[in-house]
Amino acid sequence: MLLARLLAPVGGQFAGAALVGTLAALFAVALAGLSGWLIIRASGQPPILYLLTAIVGVRFFGIGRAVLRYWERLLVHDAVFATLTRLRGRLWESLSRRALSLRRLLQGGNVLGSVINDVDTVRDMLPRVVLPPVTAAAVAASTLTATGLLVPAALPAVAAAAAASLLLAPAAALWADRHSATAEQGLRDGVLRRTAAALDARAELHANGVASRVLSDLAVDDRAATRASQRSAWAEGLGQAVTTAACGVAALASAVMAAPQVLDGSLAPATAAVIVLLQLALVEPYAAVTTAVRQFPAFRTVMRRIGRSGALDGAPSAASAHDGVARPAAREGGVPGLELEGVAAVWPGGDPVFTGVGAVAGPGRWLAVTGPSGAGKSTLLSVLLGFLPPATGRLWVTGRAAWCPQEAHLFDSTLRGNLLLGRPTAEAPEGADGEMSAALAAVGLSGLVARLPAGLDTRIGPGGSFLSGGERQRLAVARTLMTGAEVILLDEPTAHLDAEAGRAMLADLRSGLADRTVVLVTHNLADVHPMDDLLDLARPEVPGAVQRPRLVPAS
Repeated sequence: MLLARLLAPVGGQFAGAALVGTLAALFAVALAGLSGWLIIRASGQPPILYLLTAIVGVRFFGIGRAVLRYWERLLVHDAVFATLTRLRGRLWESLSRRALSLRRLLQGGNVLGSVINDVDTVRDMLPRVVLPPVTAAAVAASTLTATGLLVPAALPAVAAAAAASLLLAPAAALWADRHSATAEQGLRDGVLRRTAAALDARAELHANGVASRVLSDLAVDDRAATRASQRSAWAEGLGQAVTTAACGVAALASAVMAAPQVLDGSLAPATAAVIVLLQLALVEPYAAVTTAVRQFPAFRTVMRRIGRSGALDGAPSAASAHDGVARPAAREGGVPGLELEGVAAVWPGGDPVFTGVGAVAGPGRWLAVTGPSGAGKSTLLSVLLGFLPPATGRLWVTGRAAWCPQEAHLFDSTLRGNLLLGRPTAEAPEGADGEMSAALAAVGLSGLVARLPAGLDTRIGPGGSFLSGGERQRLAVARTLMTGAEVILLDEPTAHLDAEAGRAMLADLRSGLADRTVVLVTHNLADVHPMDDLLDLARPEVPGAVQRPRLVPAS
């Protein structure tokens, strides 16, 4: 069960929170009942000594309820936040391992939705969905027991109120909701993803004059989510009304049923008042069940989505075929570089992207991969990185491979901060400055750093906006070099540069990366050097055929 796996590390703490929450609810009910008894008994003006026990009891239950409620909140929040911290890390780890083998995770802001919105939804719903039914069931059982012992005649009214509150009210709320809570969650997720996409593309939207249209569409989506929220609130109100009415009617019915015994003297009026006021105190724990049941479908949807991400699975297997990174074996004798022999690639559930790929690359001789969009260049990178094991054929890579994407994100930090992100750990050991200087020199940025007053501690602005396009791309490559990988995968490094800047950057990279194995993926044949090996992933001429790449010398 997904919920059990989610709560397993904090199961004892969460169970403790449920127990304390139940005690807090029982204290609240006992406080109402005892207060009613005290008021009725005091109306007869007996000696104060007859009331002292009840007075102390009211104080005890009043203070105890507050203390227990506060303690419950501490336990619940501590357990939930610990769970979410662990879940967010597991989600990030799972999505990082599976991102390239589950391409849908990279589309439409799904990573943002999973790591932020889904986890926030679990945070909000977990205490509201899991704990209230447990508390309400315990309180109902205790109330029925107390009624059976004190005023058996009122037992049918109390049982009917419990049934109406715990069964009829949630059913009415679900009927009125008609999946509005789930729809609201889905709409909010969509608004989040589209807002994030619009912010990423804000410059392009303004340049093309369509920003207002996109904002209007977002406003329409937000209004739809608001309407779903209003329908959900109406359903919540209906369920709460049923619960309040059931407990109120039960209080009146209990008084009517107990009246004959009170009149004939077999039942003390104060005892009857206890049962009557108990029903009014049950509104709060019973009403929470309606909220829990109504939100459960949305909570279940989010939990299933998280479960599909693999974040709640056990420790990943190193030999996992599609859920982890299958690191390729090294070349025979530890020869530097990489080698592909008859490699075919197939995405899970899809058709072959290419077959029969054969290529060799080593230090000092780049492998340039070209081909039209959709020919399989990104798929080949996934194979080299180990995210997608070859369907057939064999692959050897000596050492580690590191990928520099086409649009690598630069953080609003310093040059040093961005470079250190490339290290396996965030710590900066002795000698890190030397490593950073060497990486910057390899990509031709040492002159820039030397001219900056703050050097490596110079801030580069949001997305590296204080740097030119070429400098941003060079810095991204330098960060890739900081990984210490022996194989560097460059994905369209000149895509956003003019021809002159692109030639200058590649010239610096060829000089600085002479001791690394480099795979260059590019649409631009001008990026290919005559000494490079060229792997052409040309689109097949026959519709439905599979790409059979050609390895040809560059000219």
